[in-house]
Amino acid sequence: MNYEINVTAEELLQIHEKLSDLLKFKDLMTTFLDHDLKNALNTLVNADVSVDPMHQLSEIRNAGRRMLNVVNNMVGIMGFENGSIVLNATAISQNEMVMNAFRRVKMQAAARNITLSFNHEINYMLLADGDIAERILVNLLDNAIRHTPAGSLIEVSAELLDGFIKITVKDRGDGIAPGLLPLIFEKYTHGDNPGQGTSRRYGLGLAFCKLAVEKHGGTTGAISEQGKGSEIWFTLPMASVDVIQPEHQTKPAVICDLQDLPEFTEAERSWLREHYGPLRRISIHQISDIKDLLEMPDSGASPAICRWKNAVITATNQYNVSSFSHLVELIPDNDG
Repeated sequence: MNYEINVTAEELLQIHEKLSDLLKFKDLMTTFLDHDLKNALNTLVNADVSVDPMHQLSEIRNAGRRMLNVVNNMVGIMGFENGSIVLNATAISQNEMVMNAFRRVKMQAAARNITLSFNHEINYMLLADGDIAERILVNLLDNAIRHTPAGSLIEVSAELLDGFIKITVKDRGDGIAPGLLPLIFEKYTHGDNPGQGTSRRYGLGLAFCKLAVEKHGGTTGAISEQGKGSEIWFTLPMASVDVIQPEHQTKPAVICDLQDLPEFTEAERSWLREHYGPLRRISIHQISDIKDLLEMPDSGASPAICRWKNAVITATNQYNVSSFSHLVELIPDNDG
């Protein structure tokens, strides 16, 4: 009899746990429909393509991307929690991951006139699942764009830390209340910022980040000062060091100083056209193609061309579109 009672108690406990999980899932879905899906659907339903069709098309695409990102986060969280996701960890370029993430959020950033900056010294190789690592950074950038003032700057930085690469996203928003800070990686955390008159609301993005980073053996964290912005970071294991670094550069520049570049001679202009002409047809997002060109042997390059090359590398690493465009325009076209 006691055995039967014990078995029944265990079964009731399992049923209770399953019901609790179902209730949590119901609450999660309700919040998802109200918080994430409704806003994006309102954009789609209320779009009027007869008025400024290009802008409306951009808004529709952004809404579609937001919905897809939310669905991917939800599926990802469920996969990490039930153990069905298996990582495909390979050596991936830190720079390429950041540039790909920048490309995926560039429309959201442009809509609020927000500048994205990437500051680092070395292009480390990460040991990670490339798609998931990129989604981690996209979620942090999306969060920063939503919580930073229009017309401001969002900085991404990378540093080596005990065999891991720490990638930090810094915004210029109102900051996070101390009581809310430890909870931001939980699902649908929300709360007010005392004294700021603002509120912070988080969906599934940061919760996905925490689970994905921990699956790689890394950690997540955040620091914030109210009224001065926040820094949210994650770590991923390092595979090796990539050697694309500016030659002859003593320290990393924050901004490409184009005024230091000398006037090229006709011979140097011809050399640029012959060796780096394809750069005129390459976007700053195509970091692999840029890297392939810049790593070609250049034993005949003059000191002025070496300085130009280092400036191109710096502009690419910092995602400085205007400097990159200016430097590429210095390459004569086939008619010049």
